[in-house]
Amino acid sequence: MSRWSFPVLAGAFNGIMIARFKLAPFIVTLATLGGIQGLVYVYSDTPQSPTDPAFRQLLGGFIGPVAVATIIMVICYPVVWFFLNRTTSGRAIFAIGGNEEAVRLAGISVERHIVLAYVLSGLFSGMAGVLLAARLGIAQPSLGAAYELDAIAATVIGGAILGGGGGSVAGTFGGVLILGLIDNLLNLYNVQSYYQQILKGAIILFAVLVRRKET
Repeated sequence: MSRWSFPVLAGAFNGIMIARFKLAPFIVTLATLGGIQGLVYVYSDTPQSPTDPAFRQLLGGFIGPVAVATIIMVICYPVVWFFLNRTTSGRAIFAIGGNEEAVRLAGISVERHIVLAYVLSGLFSGMAGVLLAARLGIAQPSLGAAYELDAIAATVIGGAILGGGGGSVAGTFGGVLILGLIDNLLNLYNVQSYYQQILKGAIILFAVLVRRKET
């Protein structure tokens, strides 16, 4: 089995649990996060280094002054925008977040599209993990810890609604840039990581409150 298939299978598992058994998405994804992290620790808690030098040179390198990871990220945004706005499946996934019952009454398979959304989420998570390993030159279970908070903060800052049915690709891109700017400023002022987590939590709460007043 290819290593690339594991995050996709994890996403499919989440999607099936949520779509088929009507479990709360946050609980399912949180449980899967803890379970997979535990499995990875059982498999290996020792940092692994890439055996192929080209892996880090290609994915962790630079094209001019721009990192390859940044270029891949920028390419992914228009691809996702096209999928969500110009394909039937993408529009259906977005509509499910707004009104699942209306989508079901329209004759669209809600379960299939929910699973598809989580499969794509797993795929992009796997891509992010590969790029992180290439940039750092090592892979270990503790890498990426608390990144889920960054992901939530960036999307909420960009206008996403945690309950679904809101947000945009452009808004998420803006949220990522703003959060990155905040992180860089905090690091420049030598703010401890614990305080950074507190600030990110406050940002999420504030953004959710603002969106609630707007609706």
